[in-house]
Amino acid sequence: MANFLDQVRRSAISQRRAMDAAINRYNGQAARTSCRLAADLAELAGAGQTALARRHLYIRGWRFAYVMAASLGDHLVAIADHARPESPRVFAHMTVARAALEAAGKVNYVLSPSGPVVDRVLRSASMWLSSAEEERRAVADLSAGSALVHSSAEAAARQRHQDIVELVERAGVILRRGRSGRLLTLELPGTLGGTADASLNVTKLLNELLPQKPGAYRVGSAAVHGQPWVLDDDDAFDPSTGALDWPFDPAALASSLDLAISGSVLAIKSFAAMLGQDPKREVIEAQRREQAASRLAMTLLG
Repeated sequence: MANFLDQVRRSAISQRRAMDAAINRYNGQAARTSCRLAADLAELAGAGQTALARRHLYIRGWRFAYVMAASLGDHLVAIADHARPESPRVFAHMTVARAALEAAGKVNYVLSPSGPVVDRVLRSASMWLSSAEEERRAVADLSAGSALVHSSAEAAARQRHQDIVELVERAGVILRRGRSGRLLTLELPGTLGGTADASLNVTKLLNELLPQKPGAYRVGSAAVHGQPWVLDDDDAFDPSTGALDWPFDPAALASSLDLAISGSVLAIKSFAAMLGQDPKREVIEAQRREQAASRLAMTLLG
């Protein structure tokens, strides 16, 4: 068991370092290649506030992707934190893996390696606008607490929302809303035309991006929301004594590591595709890290 937990920690931490190093290396090498990033910026070139706003949205999309990659890496290392030999976590690693998968899906979504540049502009606008609107809803909940805190937070949230709305409007993006006022789609007319949904179905997206791991995100979501079909265990409760003794499942931890590493690979591939790089070596090394832990888990289940 000690060897298994130690390998989980090594694999998770090494994969985070490898992902960060790969993305940084791709960035450094992209300037010397003809890549999609360069092609996008050439397509978005032009004078005037509309062209400038579109480039700004595009660049903010990359910023969003880097934020999500950082979140993904943070959760990868959290898998290691959950594999401490003195107290390995029974459930929490599932929620951490879910967060890593969601971050990876959003990296791919906003970079949209297989789509045209308009997808990247609109998806960036969608992500930032949805975030600003969610922040305003969250701030409204503060009204029940300190009036001073609420007033300050509300002013900051209102300004951020106004800034992104004005940027989107300068870019010529049309916002389509339903009768309730809920944002439904974003549309960019003209030669650079396209449409994007305002909401992102992460479960559907990850099923499409990781077809070899169907339902992975749904299982993590069930753990987050305390669903017994994922968390319950007949061996954990002794009805005669009322005692709880939840068993640690090495296969579950190995699965969470597998999912987090798979998310990391997805992010690496997304950046590589946009920056004109070949991620083959990083993918092979990631698979080795995952398999090293899985083999030890299998011996424990033996």
